[in-house]
Amino acid sequence: MFVDTTVPDRELKKEINDLVGKPFSLLKMFKIGAIGSHRMIVSEYSDKFREVLTRSTDLNYCNLELRPKGVIVHLSKDRSRHSWIIPYYKLALFDSKTFSIHADGQYLRIQRDRYWKMNKKFHRKLLLLKEEVMSYK
Repeated sequence: MFVDTTVPDRELKKEINDLVGKPFSLLKMFKIGAIGSHRMIVSEYSDKFREVLTRSTDLNYCNLELRPKGVIVHLSKDRSRHSWIIPYYKLALFDSKTFSIHADGQYLRIQRDRYWKMNKKFHRKLLLLKEEVMSYK
């Protein structure tokens, strides 16, 4: 699900929480550590994101937020914010020359630069959390 989250909306918030779970509690955050990544540079993207990410010639940044049943990819461009909500069962990650996130036939490729290196620990945590959630099913 790809939505505009610039202006908060109760119904949208409920729909997001139903799909990927409510944000982690403060106690759980202390237990697992950071639940948000540093920003990362998006190098390539599928057609679904074209309208949002081609508004200006600036670099495109994204960051990830962990949730109990999925992950939210936040994309900020100009003064708007869009979020790609992905449940773990749809999430596919590929790590080669670029790091890419895939779901529902769409993708974002992230540059492997200093920002990516800062997020290595976060990526491992994401994979472990996905594995933990998927093993319960």
